Amino acid sequence: MSFFINPGNASFSTAASRDFFVDKTEMIILLNDLLGTDQRGRVCVSRPRRFGKTMATNMLEAYYSSDCDSRELFSKLKLSQHSGWDKWLNKCNVLTLDISAFFDDSGDNEGALDNLKRRVVREMVKKFPDAGLAPDTDIYEAISMVYESDGRPFVVIMDEYDAPLRFSVSEKVLREYLNFMRKMFKTKELSEVVQLAYITGIIPIIRDRCESKLNNFTEYTMLRPKNLAKYFGFTKEEVKSVCEQSGIDFGKCVEWYDGYKLNGDVDIFSPYSVSEAAKSKLFEGHWTHTAAYDNLIDCINMDVDGIQADVVSLVEGGSVYVDVEEYKNTMELYTKNDILTYLVHLGYLAYNPLDKTVSVPNLEVKEEWVRTLKRSREYSFLLDFARESRNLLDATIRKDAKAVADTLDYAHQEATTTFSYNNELSLQTAIKMAYYCAQADYNIFTELPAGRGYADMAFIPKVPSPARPAIIVELKWNRSTQVALNQIRTRRYADALRGYKGNIILAAITYNPDDNAHSCEFESQEV
Repeated sequence: MSFFINPGNASFSTAASRDFFVDKTEMIILLNDLLGTDQRGRVCVSRPRRFGKTMATNMLEAYYSSDCDSRELFSKLKLSQHSGWDKWLNKCNVLTLDISAFFDDSGDNEGALDNLKRRVVREMVKKFPDAGLAPDTDIYEAISMVYESDGRPFVVIMDEYDAPLRFSVSEKVLREYLNFMRKMFKTKELSEVVQLAYITGIIPIIRDRCESKLNNFTEYTMLRPKNLAKYFGFTKEEVKSVCEQSGIDFGKCVEWYDGYKLNGDVDIFSPYSVSEAAKSKLFEGHWTHTAAYDNLIDCINMDVDGIQADVVSLVEGGSVYVDVEEYKNTMELYTKNDILTYLVHLGYLAYNPLDKTVSVPNLEVKEEWVRTLKRSREYSFLLDFARESRNLLDATIRKDAKAVADTLDYAHQEATTTFSYNNELSLQTAIKMAYYCAQADYNIFTELPAGRGYADMAFIPKVPSPARPAIIVELKWNRSTQVALNQIRTRRYADALRGYKGNIILAAITYNPDDNAHSCEFESQEV
């Protein structure tokens, strides 16, 4: 039995014969274009768990492995519809490695890499008796000797390549592993021998420690899947076909498992979840959370860069701007951008490259978010409070004075446990708390210099859009809303938003201590 060298087609043949199999074999055409002594393709595909990574590696093993005959298997699939589809069919020596089988999260991984090398060479000695290998032959030399012996190029398939990073191995072990990757895929000695490398994991290639070692790889990620986007999961058309075969409702599939719009225009569904729904006829959370996410709760609870407001807004259906370039593809998460970008790679958030925002993709993932956050003392309160806060912001944008006043009355009742209103400063503090969720979409300023004075509060959208206009708020304690509006106009508070183009809502909010009631009045101004 072969574990590492030419594992054959049994796994893929079994998968292809199952109900609701989705044919992704056309991806091989793209990889074949990269294979050859003049190409030396290096491909890194990163996507979340249960998004078909193992299925893809099984497919490539079946196609390239020289120890089996897969012609009949692939002749029935989409690949065979392309001319030259069998150019490399069973004509390569495949070395396949599941890195997670050698490294774990125990903290003791000192001998893991040596064990991997030793077991691979041991199998090569048995598989290639004419190559002159010995059990103590260096793995890199062994690969070269096999190539010289039979002339077949090597295709190296590496699953869970990022396992040492995710398991937080020691710096020494990580450095040894990265040097192993460099020798396998970038050195001159093996460049002709290893003519195609396909590595896959959850996190893209590290940018701050090994970029120079592996910068010859073309990366395909949840942020930039490029021309492999439709192979990252099930497309809408493929899901429609699964629904027709299984008799399940397509609309519910969209609600539960859609939401990853790669490249801005390719809808991708979670493959595992759709398959499980088709088999069980149940729409529920089939996608289990990763252990890595449990560690992130600690980061989110720290409220780095105000991330708590963003997380609550996301769970409530909002979107948040993220600078994905800040993340260095490591487990060292220092900023809100690091954390939210990492969650995109885990599949807990979907990234929209058109406006550079993230959102919770679907109902299945939202349920997982809510379930996790409810276990956090900080978030259990915020989830309830956020609903009122989100309603308050939406009512303000609609200029619904009664709804805003009623919500502020409720917020006032909640706030009196912490402080009591006795002046405009207390009112300002309570109002800012009530607009908690607005922090996800707006930069909120208090006492902002504007015109001839200071605006009590100004909400400037992080990503300007008609759905999120700027808001200027004047607060008055025991005065009329008309007085507040007149002050906004006469002191030209809108001047504070120099450079902003679009609609501005002028909001007058007052509090009457006699009846503990708020009053509101709104105007719109275009700049």
